[in-house]
Amino acid sequence: MLRPQLLILSAVPCLSWTKETALSFTLGPEALMTYPSPSPYQFPDAAFSVQDDGDARLMFWSDGTTYRVRGTGLFPNSPPSPLTPVLGSGTTYDRNGNWLLAAFRVANGDLVAFTHVEDHSFDCPGSYAEWNAGAVVSSSDDGVTWVRDGLAISDPKPCTPTFGGTGYSSIISAPNGAPGFIAYGGCTAFRSTDARGAPGSWQRWKDGSFSSPGVNGSSTCLNGVSANVCCPTVTYNSDLNVFIMISTTWGLNNTLFIATSTDGLDWAAPQMLLQAPTPRAIAYGQLIGVSNSSVSGRVSTLAYAAAPPTGNKPRDFVYRNITFASVTPALRASSPMQRITNNPMATASPPRIAFSWDTVPVFQHLASVNGSLSTPFPPARLAWLASRFPVVVLEHAHAMGAWAYNGPSGPDSTWGPKPFLPPNSGYIEDQFAAAAKAIKALNKSVTVLYYQQITGALPYYRASSAVTTAGFALDANCQPVRANEHQETITLGDILPNYVTYAWDHTAAGVTANFVSAFKNMTQSVPAIDGTFIDTASCYSSTQAQQDASDATVRAMQAAVPDKIVGFHTESTPFSGASAYMDYTFAEPSKKRFRKVTGKPGKDTSGKAAVEWLDANAAAGAISFAHIGDVDGGADQVYSLAVFLAGAYDQAYFAFSSAEKTAPAWVQCDPAAPTWPAYPTWCTGQGYAADYDRPLGAPLGPRSATGGARDEVTRSFASGTRVTVELSGSACTIAWADGATTTCA
Repeated sequence: MLRPQLLILSAVPCLSWTKETALSFTLGPEALMTYPSPSPYQFPDAAFSVQDDGDARLMFWSDGTTYRVRGTGLFPNSPPSPLTPVLGSGTTYDRNGNWLLAAFRVANGDLVAFTHVEDHSFDCPGSYAEWNAGAVVSSSDDGVTWVRDGLAISDPKPCTPTFGGTGYSSIISAPNGAPGFIAYGGCTAFRSTDARGAPGSWQRWKDGSFSSPGVNGSSTCLNGVSANVCCPTVTYNSDLNVFIMISTTWGLNNTLFIATSTDGLDWAAPQMLLQAPTPRAIAYGQLIGVSNSSVSGRVSTLAYAAAPPTGNKPRDFVYRNITFASVTPALRASSPMQRITNNPMATASPPRIAFSWDTVPVFQHLASVNGSLSTPFPPARLAWLASRFPVVVLEHAHAMGAWAYNGPSGPDSTWGPKPFLPPNSGYIEDQFAAAAKAIKALNKSVTVLYYQQITGALPYYRASSAVTTAGFALDANCQPVRANEHQETITLGDILPNYVTYAWDHTAAGVTANFVSAFKNMTQSVPAIDGTFIDTASCYSSTQAQQDASDATVRAMQAAVPDKIVGFHTESTPFSGASAYMDYTFAEPSKKRFRKVTGKPGKDTSGKAAVEWLDANAAAGAISFAHIGDVDGGADQVYSLAVFLAGAYDQAYFAFSSAEKTAPAWVQCDPAAPTWPAYPTWCTGQGYAADYDRPLGAPLGPRSATGGARDEVTRSFASGTRVTVELSGSACTIAWADGATTTCA
């Protein structure tokens, strides 16, 4: 079975949801399941099925072969009945195992169950691989014997051995009298309205509805569920009238997450439920209700696997009570099955950015260098941007002529800022709009974001005019500017020497409203704009109150325009409330970072911290922009890229900026050059490397430790590319599928 690596756990006696999730709970003490003797089954390797059955409990355990247990107690620990497996490997799609995940009693008394199946046999030679699918089985003798009804969810199996396929990890009855079943697997969902969930009746979630066939169809992620999610289990909580998902994340093997949904389709951001200290790990978390494993209640049981074990089994079976204290009315759904049944398009949520594993997923953050406001992007450059980058962030220097060239082969002595003076030369928002429209005209799938400062009131922004309002501004020392002292200024140094600006005081009433209003106006008046990227500067962290107030402004912007992306560069960790995050110093272990105002050490820039940042964003369903700044394109850039590949997930993107703006020639910008390598580098945007066009392919699983020094990990991709990198060191190797090898040396 495709399993999360089990690394395990220390009890967390009580955790609470944040106000944003509107749900609170407490956890009871841990208990360990004691296995009966004889005990052939190996728990747990997946979700398991348990339900009341007359005066007893009926439970099915599985590790490729499924055992039946009937007895008393919360989890019957009687010997299996019969002692031999009731379901095992078959001869076709389940040649290598049948994991029974959930069983249900249907109208005529039969049991219908849904299984994870694996086939490790391929028609062409190659290395070991697993092909996964979801199947339906049924029993007329209370689960003692089973009939294979067929496949519910499957993808065409390739000839060459490949890890892949599809399927479900959790299945529940449709609540509130709706017909059939709902299943969850990875980041998507499946639906059957048939009373027995028969093969041929299943549909996949695709672009806002259950509209693609279960067999040989295609799927898209549910809103709020990250593509990096692993092994989700879902119950319908009948007391709280919400769906609850328990999950882990690929590559983050010591944490369980919990999330809620009012309709089973749109999910709130996941929150940490449990976290185990290294080297203990936890996985396969699920809720068990009073009567079965499909419906939970205000008081339920949380069960999970833990390793290394305390006994002679591969993993411990750990369980504990969980009591949900309350849920606010905002989370309640008058009819949780309405969207499940009617399948309307999802309500407002930020757009997903186009994503592909074919090559390194990269983004671009740039400005035009044409030397004047009136000159648009040259057509060749625009075409390259629109064809290569799924997301483009338009920098604050865009269309300002910030860099000028007089020499045909590179910059000369006139290199330097050429700022403009609004309102005579226009405002930057107008140039953002023009560039976004031009990019979308060539490729409407490109996501276009515009840059803004949460701290600096840059003078060429129309929205900055409000900074002259009494009480809105901070001076160069991050102190409030009095109404008659607006000549005190903050200079922007080598970025815009001769320019002055103020910092926003987000503790002042009215500043947040100004930002929200400007963001609404920009996105509603320019449909080509998909959102904004928000940067920070010195005064952001001058006081904790200023930082908290600035963070609140970012959250207010996202809440006010939920269908647009709000990306944020912040050292506030963890941070919630935006839909994307940028790390400007991704995996830069050789550099010492300090906060500009306080001089205190800044964020940890090690590779280990970088992959943990990606893991946290993946768990939250957020977009990651991983960016290493001011490097020469050599070893530092390669190390950062290797770390990125070790932790990347769907909706994670990479970029770097070059260290020099003059020599050597590799970083020079030729204003006439339409594409890389002469264009773009930092003088226009972020750098580009030949490795970004090499074959990658989807990851075959999460990163895994090699046992080598300095937290060395490795990860393989479908094309044959393999990365090995020291997360606490500096060595790395990327062995590309095309035969090229890139090292950090």
